[in-house]
Amino acid sequence: MSVRFAQGFSGYIVAMLVCLAAVAVFLVITPQRDTQHIPKIDYQPAVWELRRQAPYPVHVPEGLPAGWIPTSSRVETTEIETKSVKGVEHETETVTVDTITTEPDPAEGSETASPDAEAGSEDGAKGEAVTWRLGFTTPLLEHAMLAQSNEDPTEFANRMANSDKPVGTQQVGSVTWEQRFREDKKQRTLILKRPGVTLVVTGTAGWEELGRLAVSLRAETPVTPTPVPSAS
Repeated sequence: MSVRFAQGFSGYIVAMLVCLAAVAVFLVITPQRDTQHIPKIDYQPAVWELRRQAPYPVHVPEGLPAGWIPTSSRVETTEIETKSVKGVEHETETVTVDTITTEPDPAEGSETASPDAEAGSEDGAKGEAVTWRLGFTTPLLEHAMLAQSNEDPTEFANRMANSDKPVGTQQVGSVTWEQRFREDKKQRTLILKRPGVTLVVTGTAGWEELGRLAVSLRAETPVTPTPVPSAS
């Protein structure tokens, strides 16, 4: 009786050890979703600078849950000039004059000459376009980017989405955003055009994660520079 008990108990122990070994092997060979190696940046200095520099209320993510890791921040300041001939406005010419970035980024495009103006007197109005792109790694390890600018809304949205074709709409809180999808890049995009600024949320993340980023956006109050008193 005792011999049978000992043999049965030994068999039980062996079976347990085999199960534990199988679990250990599974944990070793299964890829782990470790985010510790993903570089994280602090984009608050960029927010402060944009509040002073951008001609529109800067929209900043607030209250994103754990797992959203900011990985890149890029601010571009461009000079735009709108030419008019006999009171008729022509297309704007945009030339990059300043770039601030937290990561290397290859040059995008090149300057092109504006079309020849029609005969007549010309008037020019200059201004600045300020563009901010903020990239994230999402909790599902996809990419999502917030982009905003006071550039021409249509051109900016098309460039950020890599598409000019809407595929639907998405309700984000109480606001309806336009959806676009680029099949070959697996790129989804949400677009919202506000007075003076266009907001774009885009990336390989799914619609739900893009919506989570979009609903977190809050408009920051611009900071008015304090005038320096003149020397008497």
